[in-house]
Amino acid sequence: MKNEFLRHNLSSINYRFKKSVKYAAHDFGDYTLSKGSISPIEIINHMYQVLNGARIYILKERRVKIIPEKLKLKIEIERFNMELKQLDQLLGEKDLSMNYSK
Repeated sequence: MKNEFLRHNLSSINYRFKKSVKYAAHDFGDYTLSKGSISPIEIINHMYQVLNGARIYILKERRVKIIPEKLKLKIEIERFNMELKQLDQLLGEKDLSMNYSK
């Protein structure tokens, strides 16, 4: 199995993420603890951005700075899950060299 450790970590992220949003109310995405704190939507958006950047880097071997628009909570969750699956699939297909660990 290619990239077994990375894929195991993605699986752990997937499990924890699904547990954390399973019963989230529709308005939970905009919740903030105080002025200046980040919302769940912003956290999920950032996690999506990190996974998307990693996938693009593996595919194109260069960094691409993309700032995705913030979506409603349900759609943000779906987008994150889709990106997680795409990255896992890519890691299952492509054997990474040590150059990617730098």
